[in-house]
Parts: sequence; C-alpha cells; structure tokens
Amino acid sequence: VERDYPNTFKRFTALGPLLDKVGNGGKGIGWNTQTEVEQLGDLNGRVREEGVTQGRPKIVTDIDATEVVMMLAPETNGHVACKAWEALGKQTGRDHVHLALHREDEKIRFRDIQAQPRKIISSPTWSGLESEKVSYNAGYTNVHELIPWRTLTGRQQFYQDHPWMRDFGEGFVSYRPPVHLKALHEVQGKMPNGNPEIALNFITPHQKWGIHSTYSDNLHMLTLNRGGPVIWLSEDDAK
Repeated sequence: VERDYPNTFKRFTALGPLLDKVGNGGKGIGWNTQTEVEQLGDLNGRVREEGVTQGRPKIVTDIDATEVVMMLAPETNGHVACKAWEALGKQTGRDHVHLALHREDEKIRFRDIQAQPRKIISSPTWSGLESEKVSYNAGYTNVHELIPWRTLTGRQQFYQDHPWMRDFGEGFVSYRPPVHLKALHEVQGKMPNGNPEIALNFITPHQKWGIHSTYSDNLHMLTLNRGGPVIWLSEDDAK
C-alpha cells in the first residue's frame, strides 16, 4: 500500500472538506455545518501552507481538537442543537426545536469548561432532557415528544429480533457477568479445528447497574471508575 505521508499528516491536523459538502449528523439525522466550519476557521486559525489542507480550520493542538468537537456538537452549540432538532422533526412530523431554542445563541468553549462545569444543551442524540425543571431521565423525549424509540418497531422492546443476535441465541437483552477465564481451560482443545484457540474477554461500557464503567470486570476499570457501587433499596425506603 502506497501512502502519501506528508498529506496524511496534513489531513490529521486540519478539518476535512466533507463537513462543507455533506454536513454532520448522528443517529439517522443530519444537518448543515457550513457556518460552524467557518467559525472554526476564525477560532482555530486556518492552514496557510500550500497543499491539500490550505485554508482549512486547524486541528494542531489538543485544544484545537476540543474546540472542533464542541463547535460541531449539538450538546455544546445551541445553533447546532436547533438544527439537529429541526432535522429530527422532519422525520417525526413534529416540532422539537423548542427544546433548545432558548439556548440557540449559547456556545460552550473549552475555556468555559476549564473554568467551571457547564450544563450541556438538549440534543436529539440522546433521549433525556437537559432542564432546570426535569431531572435527566433516559427516554424522556420519546415519551413527551412522541419520538419513536430507536428500535425496529419504534417502540420499547426487550426481544431483539435481529438475525445476528438470534444466531448467537441472544434474542433477549440480559446481564451476563464476566466469564471466569480459568473455567475455560478444561474445554480448550476438546474440539480443535486446526487453528490456534484464543479466549476473549469483552469489556462492555454498559452493564447491569451502570454505564460507562464496567468497574466489576478488572482492577484497571475499578481504578478508573467514575461512579461507586450500586446501593440496593427497598421500594418503601426509596419513597
């Protein structure tokens, strides 16, 4: 494989042109980002050197990269959030822009979150609502904005009728504790197919009682864990 290394480096340190042409998006919707690309050029500066990235917004430093994410993300750019909700509304046939309209002029920059934590902006990427009146709750916008769930049926479902999941015999979503790898030794080599065997341990970002940290899997994840173990309460105590 022949590689054009000088241009590879240039492309890694500048914002690509596709955002001008096709825009940005996620979860099945998309929106125009020409305004944000122009603003990123003003914020980060533009590449002056001749070549494939001349005139493109710079992504040279870690702060540059952070600003790119925050300028393009609906969670940190109110104008983008409104465009994203408008794009979703074209699919649902309903107006959802009101969820972010009151923060349309707000842009959260790197220096802002360096100074203090900031509350992000409601985004159709997620199903919760960032509000001073409602606690964040997954599925809130699906219920109150009548947005279909991201399933084959558009409704909440426990049975996942996906062929690749059924092939594994996993039609129902359920918790699986980490496999005790030493227990596999007795079955290794029992039915060889001529190829080397390897045992894989999949560390999942979501688990039974939390997300973004499967801290119960190993000491490394336990050390990096963002939250504590779950406290079990009876329904009466919880009330």
